[in-house]
Amino acid sequence: LLLLRGADSTSGCDASSYYASVGSSSSSSSSSLWNSLHAIVDGHTVIPYTSTATDVWDALEVLDADATNANNVLLVYSQRSEPKANHVDASGWNREHVWPKSYGVGYTGADTSDLHSLRAADWGVNSARSNLYFNTCTHTGCSSPAHAEAAADTAKDSAVFMPPANQRGDLARSLMYMAVRYDGTDANTEDLRLSDCPCSYGSTMGMLSTLLAWHVADPPDAAEIERTGLVCSAFQ
Repeated sequence: LLLLRGADSTSGCDASSYYASVGSSSSSSSSSLWNSLHAIVDGHTVIPYTSTATDVWDALEVLDADATNANNVLLVYSQRSEPKANHVDASGWNREHVWPKSYGVGYTGADTSDLHSLRAADWGVNSARSNLYFNTCTHTGCSSPAHAEAAADTAKDSAVFMPPANQRGDLARSLMYMAVRYDGTDANTEDLRLSDCPCSYGSTMGMLSTLLAWHVADPPDAAEIERTGLVCSAFQ
């Protein structure tokens, strides 16, 4: 669920020590494994969503920076490089909640600004995704790409959104993290869950079976591991 780079042992984000308290899944029940992971990621340092101090905007400029152009961010659904400064109008980028607010992420809790569930996204594509849950979308009723500025292998219908293939595993793991991290005990948060029966009223996102398949088909790459490590070592 969380993949940390192994180079930063001083910050407490070295993977070999970070997960030392977690037993192997083969010797632990699913509930024990969930509890162990939850205990590790619970209670992170919360940064402001919007502030004159370091906030989500500042963090995303670091976390989603284009490796080939330090002045740009790479947009999650478009896979387009966009100047960092272009987040002030609808022609640029904004902050995408991977787990939609209408599915249980609020406006004032720790989940609102959790950087594992936030990505830089094209303004128009973010709006097109809206609060749709993730699933494959290949039937005749799907629009592909999901938006004129989305990647060619995206698609959507009235219920689901299919992100680019090279982001599907990353986004699946983001949702899995959120379901482990938030159980409703933090102030102003809900008990977030994943299921094959998504329900906004029950704070339940989906589709779980598809997300598990995406996790396998699109395993973590160096960029995802680096991003997750930076969330830990630099911000949360």
